[in-house]
Amino acid sequence: VFDQEYLYLTIDKTDKSLAGSTFNSHQVIETIEVGTGKAPIEVVISEDSTGETTVRQGEWTYHNCQYVFGGAVTVEEMKKILENMYFMN
Repeated sequence: VFDQEYLYLTIDKTDKSLAGSTFNSHQVIETIEVGTGKAPIEVVISEDSTGETTVRQGEWTYHNCQYVFGGAVTVEEMKKILENMYFMN
């Protein structure tokens, strides 16, 4: 729980993409690069404000896995969390 709101992380190691399947109503805000210690990862940040709460999420692929991370956080909070994630190889 983050600031009384829930955050979620989905990891899927299948061949089909999760992109756009989590929230079809999400609007892309921006794309950022997140460092992993090796090559940077491109993360697409989007938001869905069709409900009572605006939900933002980041989607990316790393080591053949699809990741979707999100919650009711600001764009700045989302970027800070994503930029401070650590990936083990």
